[in-house]
Amino acid sequence: QRGRVYERLPHGHHGVHSLVVNPATDESNCGACGRSCSETQQCTAGVCTTLSCAVPTVACGGVCVNTATSTAHCGGCDIACATRPNMTSTCTAGSCRLACVSGFADCDGALANGCEVSTATSNSNCGACGRTCATGEACCGGVCMGPGACVAPEILFIERCIKWLKP
Repeated sequence: QRGRVYERLPHGHHGVHSLVVNPATDESNCGACGRSCSETQQCTAGVCTTLSCAVPTVACGGVCVNTATSTAHCGGCDIACATRPNMTSTCTAGSCRLACVSGFADCDGALANGCEVSTATSNSNCGACGRTCATGEACCGGVCMGPGACVAPEILFIERCIKWLKP
């Protein structure tokens, strides 16, 4: 429901809140209830006017957007790029791209759960998918480290470097 602007009115006669639209700016009720502007128009002072967009932008929902780079309108109006855990989405040349954020990896190949592994701390995916630390080693900062290899104030505890807090 594009361009909808709501104003909250005080309690009505029966104690119920009423909602109204602003016909001066609402593309679905421009100048009067039910009068809709097209996708290439905007409502200005209650009149549908043609939205003039500079190249390379196009009109989407009453605003000018670049469909080659917009993650909300990637490749066309209202085509949003997906988001996944520990991933960033970008729109390049009208196509969505997903990438793992630094320190995470998609080791199971399942897009639904995103980049599910922290390669900085995972003993079975230390620094990269499938890189397993040996027994007695811990993954610290993406590097397998043996006993005594943790940087102070961290200590090796159950095959992990943890911050040691003195009592």
